[in-house]
Amino acid sequence: MGASTATRVPDVANARARERGAARALARTMSHAAPLLALLVAIALALAVAGVSTIRGRSRDFSRFFSSIDGDGDGSLTMRELSRYLEGGNGETASGRDALKMLDSDSDEDETVSPRELRLAATTMLSPHEVERWVRHGVGLGEFAREFRERGLTLLDFPTLLANDGAELEEIGVGVGRRRERLIRAMKRQLLRVGRAPSMPRRVTAHVEDDFVRITWRRPKDLGSPETHEYEVQTAMGVGGTVLKWSHAISVDSSTFTARVSGLSRAPGVRHKFSVVAWNEFGHSADASSNWVATGIPVTKKATGQLSAVISFLFAFRFVVASRGIIARFCFLLVGLVKFAIARARGDDEISVRECAAKARSFIVREPSSPVATNIITDRKLFTPTKVLTHERQSSVSESGDLSSLHRTQSMSSLKEQARANLNEAEFSTGAGGSDGFSPVHQSLLTQHSFAKQMRVVDHDREESLRQRASRPLSIHKCNEDGCKVSWKQSARIVRHFCGLCQAWYCEGHTQVSPHGKRGTCKPESQCVCQYCYNDLSLEQQKELDEDNAYSLNGAQKVKRSPLAKLTAKIRRSRVKAKERAGDNVLLQHALDADAALPTKTIR
Repeated sequence: MGASTATRVPDVANARARERGAARALARTMSHAAPLLALLVAIALALAVAGVSTIRGRSRDFSRFFSSIDGDGDGSLTMRELSRYLEGGNGETASGRDALKMLDSDSDEDETVSPRELRLAATTMLSPHEVERWVRHGVGLGEFAREFRERGLTLLDFPTLLANDGAELEEIGVGVGRRRERLIRAMKRQLLRVGRAPSMPRRVTAHVEDDFVRITWRRPKDLGSPETHEYEVQTAMGVGGTVLKWSHAISVDSSTFTARVSGLSRAPGVRHKFSVVAWNEFGHSADASSNWVATGIPVTKKATGQLSAVISFLFAFRFVVASRGIIARFCFLLVGLVKFAIARARGDDEISVRECAAKARSFIVREPSSPVATNIITDRKLFTPTKVLTHERQSSVSESGDLSSLHRTQSMSSLKEQARANLNEAEFSTGAGGSDGFSPVHQSLLTQHSFAKQMRVVDHDREESLRQRASRPLSIHKCNEDGCKVSWKQSARIVRHFCGLCQAWYCEGHTQVSPHGKRGTCKPESQCVCQYCYNDLSLEQQKELDEDNAYSLNGAQKVKRSPLAKLTAKIRRSRVKAKERAGDNVLLQHALDADAALPTKTIR
C-alpha cells in the first residue's frame, strides 16, 4: 500500500508540472499574438467605420439630390418637378414622363417618386470600370475617363458630384464650360433613368485582307434615346474557340459601318474574333460578335495544289514500297501465265502454272532471299560439300579407328557431284540446308577445314556434344545459342547473323565472324560463322576468316572491341592451339607405334 502511494505522488507532481508548462507556453503565445490581434481588430474597425461613413455620406448626398428636385418639399417627385429639373421649363415634358415611368414602382398607386425609389433605381454602373467606359464612349469625354476610374467613382457618387452645380467636378479637371454641362446632364439622366440604350448591331462579319482585318456590320434596329453616336469595335484572341480576353480595338462614328484592324498576331493556331457595341449617352447595347478569323500567312490555291500533289505522290510511293512483295508475286504470276500459255500452245501438257511462275521468279530474281531455318530434329547431316565431307570422314574415323582409312579419300569432283545430288533432295528444298557450298571465296577454306578435322583424334565427348547440338530444334525468331534469350520479336533493330557452317541464326553477341558486320543481311551463301563453329577451326582457318571480318581483331578493325573481349579471344585461341598441338603429338605417336609394329626387312 505504501509503495503504490509513493508511486502515485511523483505521477501527480509530473502532471502538475506539465500543466504549469502548458499554461506558461500559452501565456507567451498570447503575449506575442496580442499586438497582431489588436492590429487586425483596429483595421477591421477602421474599414467598418469607413464603410458606414461612405454609406451615410452617399445616403445624405442622395437626400440632398432629391431635395434639389423636390421644389415643394413634400417628400415626393412629380412629373412636373422632374421635367423642370431636366429641361428647365414649367410644364410636363417627355423626359419627365420617362423619368417618372422608370423610377416609380408599381407598389404604390400615386404617380410620384419617393427617396427610397430613387435609391433603388441606381442599379447600373456600380463599378469604376463601367463608369470609365461610359464617360469615354457614352459621354465622349475620354480625357476624363481615367480620372474617374482612378478615383473609384460609381453611379452612387453622382449625387455628390452634382451638388453645388458640380463643384466636385473641378477636382477631376472638368472646368466650367460646355463639357461640364454635357457631363452634368448625362449624370442626371443616369440617376433619373431617363433614356434608352440602343439595340445591338446586326450581321457583324470579319474578313481577312492583305495585312488587316475588315469588320462590317449593319445599324441597330433601335438607335436608343438619345440616338446612337458611336460604335466601339473590340477584338479578342483565342485558341480552340475559347476567347482569352476582350480589348478595345477602334471606335467610329454612327455614320460608319466598317472598320479596319491591323497589327494582330499571326501565330499559327491563333484566331481572332471581333464584337461591335453601339453607344449613346444613356448607355451601350449588347455585344454583337463576328466570326472567327485566322490572320496567319495566307496560302494560295496554287501552293495548296502543289503541296497536295507532293503529299499524294509520297503516299502513293509509300504504298508501292509497302506492297512490293504483292506486286512482285503478281508479276511472277503474270509471266508464269504467259509462259504457261506459250508452253500449252507448243503442246506441252505436263507443265503447270506454278512451275512457270517459279521459272519466271528465278529468271527475274537472280539472288534468292535469306534461307529459312526450320525446327528439324535430325542427325543434322547438312547437304553441302564441306558438311558431307566432314560427316563422312568423322564417321569413318569413329567406326574403323584405323588411321590408314583417312588416306582413302574420294576425289573432290566426286564429292561435289555427291553434294549436288544431295542439294536436289526434298529435305534440302524444304529448308534443311542453307549454303550450296560452292562459294568462290571460302571454297578452299571449307575444303581445308574438312580435311583438317579428319586428322584429329576422335573425341567421343566431342562427338556427343556435336550430336546433341545438331539434334536441337532451331528457331528463326531467336538466337539458337543455348541459354541466349535474345529474340527478333523484341525489336526489328536487333542485329542477327546466319552461320554458314551450322546453318542456324545467332545474335550479334554469339557471332564471331561476319564480313558485313552490323550492316546488311546474310545471304544464302552466308560467310558468317558463330562462336561455336569458329572455335572448332584451326588457327590458319581462323586467321583467314579474320582477314575479311567486320568483328575481327586482326582485320580491318571496322568495329572496336573492348580490352576484355580481346583478352578472351586471345585465351580462346591459345587453348585451341594447345589442343591442336596435343592432337598432332598423339597422331605422331600413333604413327611411330604403327611404324615400329611393321616387320623389318633385312637388306642383303
